Amino acid sequence: MTNVRNEALAALNLTDVWQRLEIAPGPSDPQGWNSDHPFLQETIARYPSPCVVEVGVWKGASVLTMARTLRDSWNDGVVIAVDTFLGSAEHYFNLDYRVSLGLKNGYPTLFHTFLRNLVAESALDFVIPLPLDSTNASHLLAEASIRPQVIHIDAGHDYESVTTDLRLWFDLLEPGGTVICDDYVASWSGVMRAVDEFLLTHKLDNVEVLSGKIRFTKPTDWSESVGNRAEVDADIASRYVELERRHSAVTSSRIWRWTSWLHG
Repeated sequence: MTNVRNEALAALNLTDVWQRLEIAPGPSDPQGWNSDHPFLQETIARYPSPCVVEVGVWKGASVLTMARTLRDSWNDGVVIAVDTFLGSAEHYFNLDYRVSLGLKNGYPTLFHTFLRNLVAESALDFVIPLPLDSTNASHLLAEASIRPQVIHIDAGHDYESVTTDLRLWFDLLEPGGTVICDDYVASWSGVMRAVDEFLLTHKLDNVEVLSGKIRFTKPTDWSESVGNRAEVDADIASRYVELERRHSAVTSSRIWRWTSWLHG
């Protein structure tokens, strides 16, 4: 077990799941998408013994890539694997994906698949499973004063989910740390829109895109006031657009035209 992992467990007040591991028998199945992307390995290699958070784990293929990189590059560090392990909307709409949920009595068994995959790869010493939704997990890490150096976001693919994940986890990211977002492709338009808006409103320009992933770094001189100002600016802009839309709807209405002599 690594020093960084020990410190994170203590800060989170968690019992080490590996000490009394009980999982249902079955084969390993580290199936995933874009899970050995060079951004994952390159980014972790930049930060000595980093704390890494993955938001959206699925069966753990990306977690395994990052755990191996921690082992080979630093022999220390931790990946905090955040997921409800319940899947998301697309896993229910798509029948092929739904099979991968491993439903038992109507409930997914993804968490057990994830654990088996970690055991098969001997990656236990570098991973902390955190079976929570993204919002509650971010609050827990904030309360524990854990500031990751690397965050990989690959959870919900709708605009609202990605927008929320970016806002919550970027706030937690240590200044100088890096965010990597998966599925930055036209077929996931909600992901692209959320990321593009975030980069624009936060005035971030140190951006790299490669093979479906995008990464950017939080400036080392970043302060919470800068982030809050960006969010306020974005909120003001969105409200202004909405007011303009409503004004246009009113002034183009028939009643407004009929009573134009009252408006000057």
